[in-house]
Amino acid sequence: MGTNLIVLEAKRKHYAGTAVPQLIAYMVHRQRKLAGKMNAVVYGIASDSSEFRFWRIDNDSELRKSHIYDWECHTADIVSFIRFIIRAAILESPSTTPYSGKKKSTLAAYKSNTEDSFDFVTLPGDFSYEEVDDPPDMEY
Repeated sequence: MGTNLIVLEAKRKHYAGTAVPQLIAYMVHRQRKLAGKMNAVVYGIASDSSEFRFWRIDNDSELRKSHIYDWECHTADIVSFIRFIIRAAILESPSTTPYSGKKKSTLAAYKSNTEDSFDFVTLPGDFSYEEVDDPPDMEY
């Protein structure tokens, strides 16, 4: 039986950076456990509720990190990234049990009002993060 994991490491305000080593350890552990899976992408979030940084380990075991996002200035971006990560986990969840409609209703809860207004539209291999010194926008 397969399952997806979203790792969130929360710290006190102004201490988000201290979550990074522990967060990476969790993510690497999960990546190794999923080594036999076709899609073993793992996402992580380090936050102190004020600052947010998003992390990703791809199928090639490459670690990418986002720009640091401040809740005061980038609330919409932060919420969008979290929605993207949750949606990706839902879509990758195994469907080995009889369909009950729960997956469809769960997806509907994260869906925007119109089909084309979903925050991120990606295809496999399109996901990349920019480093801190680069412009603040992430590419999808």
